[in-house]
Amino acid sequence: SVAGMVATTNTAMSLGAVTLTANGTFRSGSGTTTLASVTDGAGNFTLTLGDTSQTGLVTVSGAATVHALATDSSAYGLSLLGGGTVDTSTTFLNTGALTLGDGSPDTLTFTAGVAATADLVGGEEADPGDWTAIRDLTHPVLSGGEGLWRIALPRTGSAGDFEALPWDQAGGVRWLRAASPSTGEHEAAAALGGHIQRIRGTAGPAFQPLPAPLLALHRRLKAALDPEGILNPGRMYAEA
Repeated sequence: SVAGMVATTNTAMSLGAVTLTANGTFRSGSGTTTLASVTDGAGNFTLTLGDTSQTGLVTVSGAATVHALATDSSAYGLSLLGGGTVDTSTTFLNTGALTLGDGSPDTLTFTAGVAATADLVGGEEADPGDWTAIRDLTHPVLSGGEGLWRIALPRTGSAGDFEALPWDQAGGVRWLRAASPSTGEHEAAAALGGHIQRIRGTAGPAFQPLPAPLLALHRRLKAALDPEGILNPGRMYAEA
């Protein structure tokens, strides 16, 4: 637990998981600062990384989940690599390199936005309509006459042969536009710990094929609960 300032004089600082019990400041001059992760728990505290004398790289390797994040006007780099959430509007004042995440599973959410980083991070302003179109599945990447299939995969694992497909939710969802996935695609999704589900279209079963033992159990349960076979016949799996 940390409350207040942790500082070194131009020597490296390396700490494990940090829990703030009050506002916390970490600075190390020309030395590097590395924190495994930072959280303020149920509190509403400010995490300050560096000060006007900081030149060494500051890194949070894991999640940074805090009420507020502050930096200072000095030429030091800042790397937030493990995702997390910052509740209040954030301004990055450091003039060194800024790195947000180091892989597709990393999701760093600035709940109230980022006030000033365009000159440091680059990029361009996004059209809010794009996000609405993605939500409604009308974005050009997701629209079209063929079927649309949602491939759900573990966020922390490999996407395998689906790596090149459009993705969402930090890589946990991949989108496939096709009349119907092939048997090989269903098998590849299952091998990665995921599954494929039809979102739009009519071809083929809507859900990932079940292994034979589970399919037999599913059919027995359906027969017991729907003996007349009137509830969405063939919707989930082909009828026996």
